[in-house]
Amino acid sequence: MSAVAAFSSPLGIRRVLWLDAVTGAGSAALSLGLPGLVSAMLGAPVALVQGSAWLVLVFVAFIGWLLARPVLPLRGLRLLAGCNAAWVLASVGLVLAGGLGLTVLGVAYVLAQAALVAVLAALQWLASQP
Repeated sequence: MSAVAAFSSPLGIRRVLWLDAVTGAGSAALSLGLPGLVSAMLGAPVALVQGSAWLVLVFVAFIGWLLARPVLPLRGLRLLAGCNAAWVLASVGLVLAGGLGLTVLGVAYVLAQAALVAVLAALQWLASQP
């Protein structure tokens, strides 16, 4: 069994969702707990750091709702995959626009998290196919 098939299986996709939730919650906690530090390190405005953290917590709550279902709803997985894909596009657009003055660390962080979210979105999408 390939790695993609393993992670898009019913048990594997639950692990993917847990990874998505834990990394999202950790990132949001850091951004809400130390917004000034995160802002200074990334070169992003505090309002963007905090606003994106609150948005991520909405995603985390939705993932929690999905995980609480005995059978993962395919529409819910598709919605999450689509939202994650939109997050990736917005993240890359933010870097390409260049107007925020992100630091080198900020660019690296935004692109690294976008890459991780892209992989998660792809696995979620694959698992949502009947």
